[in-house]
Amino acid sequence: GMVGNEVMNDEKSWLAAPCVRSYARNLKLFMDELVQEKVVKRTLPLIYAAQDSSVLGGAEMDSDTIVKLTADYLT
Repeated sequence: GMVGNEVMNDEKSWLAAPCVRSYARNLKLFMDELVQEKVVKRTLPLIYAAQDSSVLGGAEMDSDTIVKLTADYLT
């Protein structure tokens, strides 16, 4: 399932990060419960389509750094 698509593109939009992280956590818990109750056989992988902006927090960063920061925060 898709958790978000480039929600955190700049410093101002990073205010949404805790909400996206909570949504991912809750969705994982929900899917785990469905597996335990044998409603489904397995959980689906969750993905976040990372931002590709080169400016975050006023500092220039390469896209690999931005993707790593986002992935580290969401996991």
